[in-house]
Amino acid sequence: MNLVLRRFIEQQFGFAASRETTEEFLTEALRKLPEQLKEGLENYFQACDLVKYAGIPVDRKAAAAALDIAIAFVNKAELHSKSLAAGEEASGGNA
Repeated sequence: MNLVLRRFIEQQFGFAASRETTEEFLTEALRKLPEQLKEGLENYFQACDLVKYAGIPVDRKAAAAALDIAIAFVNKAELHSKSLAAGEEASGGNA
């Protein structure tokens, strides 16, 4: 789930999300991503790292919550991309 979201961010926003450490990625993401996409992102990736690197057992409720955060992020990112595209169309491509 972590890598899928990182690759989505990489493709949508053009930075090396899947080839950086979580700390490097979050520093760049929190600086470059639109404000509405930042909420919950840091907690999401830190929780994924705890499971991946610290071997903390996966709690079903926590996993479901993490999935909800990832889905919400993708939905918001797609809305953001559509609104940018609509703005470019409305201004004749000069946005």
